[in-house]
Amino acid sequence: MKRYIQYYYMVNLLGFKRMTYYTKSFIMELIADLINIVVALLFYHILYLNVGKGLGIPIEDLFILVLSVKLTGDLYNMLFGNGVHSFAGHIQYGSLDNILIKPMNLFFLLYCSSLNWKCLINLAIDSILFVILLTRYSVTVNAISIFNYMIVIGLATIVFTAFNILIYLGSIIFVRLDAFASLISSFFSLSTYPAVIFKTTYLRWFFTYIIPVIVIGNFPLLALKGGQSLRIYPAVVLCAVFFTAIAYLATMKMLKHYKSASS
Repeated sequence: MKRYIQYYYMVNLLGFKRMTYYTKSFIMELIADLINIVVALLFYHILYLNVGKGLGIPIEDLFILVLSVKLTGDLYNMLFGNGVHSFAGHIQYGSLDNILIKPMNLFFLLYCSSLNWKCLINLAIDSILFVILLTRYSVTVNAISIFNYMIVIGLATIVFTAFNILIYLGSIIFVRLDAFASLISSFFSLSTYPAVIFKTTYLRWFFTYIIPVIVIGNFPLLALKGGQSLRIYPAVVLCAVFFTAIAYLATMKMLKHYKSASS
């Protein structure tokens, strides 16, 4: 019976997502986003009750991980998502020509000039949920820890954006790379898992500097808790600079080989 209930829920949720996608309704998208975060928090609460105590972390830390990843995703969607996701369309429909002739930095025009203000509602929801979480579990924070948290969230968003740029660039250049790009993107579901699941130093290094899932969720958590904020700053700054530089160089190199739609 339990398995049938799970299947019923998944089918209805997927149907609701499809409806919001095709109707393009902002209200429907907002409701879907609320349902997703509530279900995610419920899922991780159940997960914690079954296996979380063995990880040695409090349940509020698990919730902070989930909300941190959502906050990073919403910031990305508001500031950079439209630009990153539309890059393939610019090449396909020839609208990239109009961008190339503008006397401004091409990297900025491609990825940073299109804002999605609708995501402000999602950010407001994230803030409300965050305050409820801190109040419900009496998490001890101060102005400095909140400031550190927001700084690390901003840097994590930059890392996430740069990594997505690289994925989209790769999937455009190499058609057969689409499946591989989707596989790499799926790794970011690990962002909501505590870093203690990565038992070896090699795994932690890999998921910090190669596929930066630890940066997205765990680094903001450490910054908020205040215990290791000085230790994580060099790592998160290094990741932000490294991935941004690689994304910038890759974009500029690809544009050099771009052939105008009129040619």
